[in-house]
Amino acid sequence: MALCRHVGKAQTCFPSKRRIADKLGISERSVYTAIKDIEKWNIIRIQSQGRKEDDSFRSLTYYLMDKSQWNAKPSANSADRNEFT
Repeated sequence: MALCRHVGKAQTCFPSKRRIADKLGISERSVYTAIKDIEKWNIIRIQSQGRKEDDSFRSLTYYLMDKSQWNAKPSANSADRNEFT
C-alpha cells in the first residue's frame, strides 16, 4: 500500500526503503523483504536507475503491474512452502 500511495499516473513511483519504513513504522529490512515478495508475485517490477557520478546508487523505480499479470500468492496450505523463499 505504501507504494500505491506514491504512484503517479504512469503507475510508477520511487520512494526510498527508508521513507517507506518510516511511514509504516517498520525496519528497512522488513521493507526490503516485502518488496522482494511482491516482486516475486509480479505485483511490481523494479528497475534500477544506475549510479550517480559519485558512484552512489540512484533510486529504484517501482512499476505497479496490472492485476491480470499478478502471480498467485502462495497459500499457507501450499504443498511446497519453499517455493517463494
